[in-house]
Amino acid sequence: MSDQWDRLLDIWQDRWDSSVKSRWTYGIFPDIRRRLVLPLEVDYYVCQFLTGHGDFNSKLESFNLRGEAMCRWETEDESVDHVLYRCPLLSAERDRVIRQIGEDVWPCETKVFMDTRSNYCALRRFAREAIEAKRSSDRLGLVPG
Repeated sequence: MSDQWDRLLDIWQDRWDSSVKSRWTYGIFPDIRRRLVLPLEVDYYVCQFLTGHGDFNSKLESFNLRGEAMCRWETEDESVDHVLYRCPLLSAERDRVIRQIGEDVWPCETKVFMDTRSNYCALRRFAREAIEAKRSSDRLGLVPG
């Protein structure tokens, strides 16, 4: 790599470290250089979990696309963090992730999903299952009970 490229990456990293935006994504990818070498297969579902921008009530409400940010189960605002770590609707899907990553590290820091291909695949699978389960729940009008 050239000195110019290294300098550019240093500037990018400094800006990434000091930004107040995209902190969820920063938690997953704190190191720019590491992210650039990760061979990620990104799809519609996992992209929402990597960015925190997607079919989450708190995000939709922030754009005035949803009436409220609260999870259907009314435990807290439905954010990507809530869906991944705490949403009661997704306990079976979450249990599969926990078994894959390891109960000894759960709940894990989000950057753990990038530590191994297996961890990333667990996140990808969870993302698909979570969004499809949420849509089914919304479509069927399921409520806690």
